[in-house]
Amino acid sequence: MNLAILFYSFSGNTKAAVEYIKKGWEEKGSFCRLFQLKPRKETTSFLGQCFRTARRQAAEIELADLDITSYELILFASPVWALTYTPALRGAVEKLKLKDKKAAIVLTYGSGAGKERARKELQQDLEAKGAKVVFSGLLRGRNCCDRDYIKRELASFFKMVGNAPVAQPDRAQASGA
Repeated sequence: MNLAILFYSFSGNTKAAVEYIKKGWEEKGSFCRLFQLKPRKETTSFLGQCFRTARRQAAEIELADLDITSYELILFASPVWALTYTPALRGAVEKLKLKDKKAAIVLTYGSGAGKERARKELQQDLEAKGAKVVFSGLLRGRNCCDRDYIKRELASFFKMVGNAPVAQPDRAQASGA
């Protein structure tokens, strides 16, 4: 099963988690590609980021390289800020065509405040765009470099690969061309 992982990471915790997820997916014989979301204009202040997040502002994302049409499953990953998911991921969700796509959610969190609310909101937003959410998981940010923790917390996600036949996107898409 081909997997595209769309993610935003500010501190590196979410990036560490999705890199492990990619490796685990590929070890099961399936194709996976990471798409790191980069806002066109981004403040480097965490407090500024949280202010935008609390106001549910979507960041403007460059989508030219973001072709998800050939992927069977799309994983959306983001930290939880101000009781919701980040403006970068919100911007991607708003712009992407997700009708009839299988989607998965992985959110990383620090204090844990708002993690369930953020998960529910992202799931509702994906479903409103026509996606079918087939998995949803939460990871403690301080544990995102612990492969055993991630493997344990996302065990049912990795089982989704199963013995599905491997079908890779064409070379131009896989390279991002």
